[in-house]
Parts: sequence; structure tokens; C-alpha cells
Amino acid sequence: MLIGTDADFPSPFSDVIYRRFNSDLKHLSDFELHKHFLNFGKGEGRRSGEISCADDFVELIRKFAKPTEVLEISPFTRPRIQGSFTSDVMTREQLVVRAIELGLEVESIPEVNFRIDPVAGKSLSSISLKFSAILSSHVIEHQPDVVTHLEEISTLLLPRGRYFLIVPDHRYCFDALLESSNLAEVVTAREERRRIHTLASVIEHRALTTHNDPTGHWKGLSGEIADAVPRFQAAIEEFRSSRGGYLDVHAWQFTPDSFEAIVEVVVELYKIPLQVERVYHTLRNQLEFFVILKRL
Repeated sequence: MLIGTDADFPSPFSDVIYRRFNSDLKHLSDFELHKHFLNFGKGEGRRSGEISCADDFVELIRKFAKPTEVLEISPFTRPRIQGSFTSDVMTREQLVVRAIELGLEVESIPEVNFRIDPVAGKSLSSISLKFSAILSSHVIEHQPDVVTHLEEISTLLLPRGRYFLIVPDHRYCFDALLESSNLAEVVTAREERRRIHTLASVIEHRALTTHNDPTGHWKGLSGEIADAVPRFQAAIEEFRSSRGGYLDVHAWQFTPDSFEAIVEVVVELYKIPLQVERVYHTLRNQLEFFVILKRL
């Protein structure tokens, strides 16, 4: 699809699909189906549209833009769009070392076209190219400052370009025991121009997380905090040892609704030329949701 023309991305809700995948609701009218989805279906993780997994979502990008028109942010060992440009806080050599430490395959790690250094102030906005599409998968929750991240994204997108995000729903991943991030926290990070994570974020990520099995979380089996004291001690020591360097932890915990609400406010508050175009809610036994932001 040529950039400059508007795309027709699938709606998050289709009465036909909702009826097809939810046989207990076949007797409801179209209006009643939509009402059920808003009041109950989203929260129950029911299938309501064409997008049922990350592969479906990524396919939208392939139809929207050529790989050479796409920037993928921090794909690590799992690039979604072969042939796209990539950016990362590490070089490929550093990513290989990290992958080996984690026991991951290294062959799929792509070349890093644009090295970003948040501590040194080298941000995404330093990239000189413009893109039809930008993709980030499990990236935005790592940003010390979400608002500045969105501002930088807007400078890299062509008019009517899209930012495609795959975002973990904190209720169904290892962040399940944490509260949803709120708008005041997001705005505070922007006003402080945060480039590194706070001690609170490091503690939460290292000491207050639980298992990462979405099926268990959907069943309400999120577990409890174990070994709290040594985990707190390790988190504090890691923060001190970093001496102001960047640590790779989650700074934010989102749900589909909370993310949409936060973005809608901050883009207006800071005059960022982006708007929420689609939010595909988290499906049952999955741990991520999908968002499309449009460059105005």
C-alpha cells in the first residue's frame, strides 16, 4: 500500500466473527452482541475480530508498507519484518553476547542499522530517515519516558504513517502482581525528562514479578512474591552498581484500556501528531495486545 493513502485496518469488533467464535451468544442481535463485547467480552478475552495473534497483526504491516519502509525497534532475536531497518541500544555483537547468556539462538539477530544510547542522549530522533511504518514488540513498557518516546516516533513517521505496537498486558505476564501505571506517573516521567529507570522500576522488575504463564494468570493463579528480602537486596545493588547507566527493566504496566486512555491524553497535552487508530484487546490465555497509532 502506498503511503499517503489511508489504510483500512480490521475493526477490533465484528458481529459476524464475535457470533462465530462465541456460540453461546448466537441468539443475540448485532446490537446486543456489541454491548456484550464492551461490557463482558473484552474482559473475558473473547475473540471478536480478525486479529487473533501477533502474526495476524504483523501481517497488517506487510500489507501496508515495503520492508525497506519499515523501522523495527529492538527486535533482539525475533525480527518480525525481514529486510526492515532496525534500531537498538546495543550493537549486534553485544546482542549476540546477551543472547548466548540467556540461552537464545543468535542466527536470527539482525544487523543494527541505528544505535541508540538513551543515557548519552542519542535518541530515535537522531535517525535521519522517515518511515511508512514503525514496529515495536514489547518495547514501550521499557521506555523510561513514554511521552518522549512517542514524540520521537512522530518525527520518524511520514504523514499517515503508522506506529504498530505489540504490548504486554501486565495482568497476564510476570507483572501481574503490580498495579496499572497511571497518567500522573507517565506525565511526571516526561516532565523529569527521564533517561534511566528509577529505583522503584528496578525493584518492581527484579523483586515483585511472578511467573510468565498467561494461562495461569487468566485462571487467577498469579502466585505470590517469594524470597522478597534477597530479591530487594539484589535489585538495590544492581541499581547502585549501574551508576546512572541504563538498566533493561519494565517501567510501565499497561492494559489495552489504560494504554489507550493514557495515549489519548498525552498526545493532546504535548501536541504530538499521533492518534489512536486501533486497539486489539488481549485474548484469553494470551499476554499481549496490539495497537496502531496514526501519524497525522
